[in-house]
This record gives sequence, structure tokens and C-alpha cells, in this order.
Amino acid sequence: MEMIKKRMFYTLSATMIVVFSTTYAILMTLERQDYRNYLQGEYSKNLYELINNIENIEDNLGKSAVVNSKEHSMMIFQDIYKDATAANDKLNSLPIPVEVTQDTTKFLSQVGDY
Repeated sequence: MEMIKKRMFYTLSATMIVVFSTTYAILMTLERQDYRNYLQGEYSKNLYELINNIENIEDNLGKSAVVNSKEHSMMIFQDIYKDATAANDKLNSLPIPVEVTQDTTKFLSQVGDY
């Protein structure tokens, strides 16, 4: 009788450990997938904003060539600086090695300082 109780206790303990371990593993897998989806969404948003900032820089550079007044030029160059800084931030937030983005970062810094 005593042996049966011990065997049942060990079996129940082993079963509980397996159930809790499996549940924990499933929850961690789901959490990892949620985090991966969150990061993918952030990367997509940052890429879209990067493209938008670069298009704004291109438009403003075109405008700066035809503007006659100094006040309008200053406003356009402020917009270029703002967009270049934002584009640089978005570029650096993407999961791309620095070696690949180095020249683009340098170009955006030079455009913003212009």
C-alpha cells in the first residue's frame, strides 16, 4: 500500500512538471512570436517614414533651386534639415549593418548641414 502511494506521488509529480514545463514553453513561444511581429511592424513603419522623409528632401531641394526670397529659402532649408535628421534616425533604427548604411548616413548628414 505504501509503495503504491509513493508511485502515485512520483507519477503525479512528474506529470505536473511535464504539464507546467510544456505550458511555459508554449507561452514563451507565443510571446516570442508577438515580439517578432511587433518588431516587424516597427521596422516597416520606420522604412515607410524613411522613404517619406527622403521624398520630402528631394522635393525641398527642387524648391530651393527656384526660390528667390531669403525667407523662403530659410524655411525650405529648415525643412530639409528636419527631414534629413529624421531620415537619419529612421535609417539607424532599421536592422541593417552600419557598414551598409554608412555612406547613406554620411550623405543625409551632409544634406542636413547644407
